[in-house]
Amino acid sequence: MDGKSIKSSVTNYDSCEQNFVSLVSLFSHQRGVVQAVMPMENKVISEQEVVRLLLSAVGLSGIGVTLDALHCQKNS
Repeated sequence: MDGKSIKSSVTNYDSCEQNFVSLVSLFSHQRGVVQAVMPMENKVISEQEVVRLLLSAVGLSGIGVTLDALHCQKNS
């Protein structure tokens, strides 16, 4: 799973009020396809929460999921 920002969606790029839209996707390496995708706006919801929503929506169990360092938190 990974999120990628949509370049043209960035506002206030040079301030702490920066906002942008990302697409978070669940990709199957075995099948070679995106299984699910969900948009997120960083001022509205976090990528960590979108990942949780995607995983619960697709109902996968008994698999390994690869995430980047953003998700290596104590309460994830």
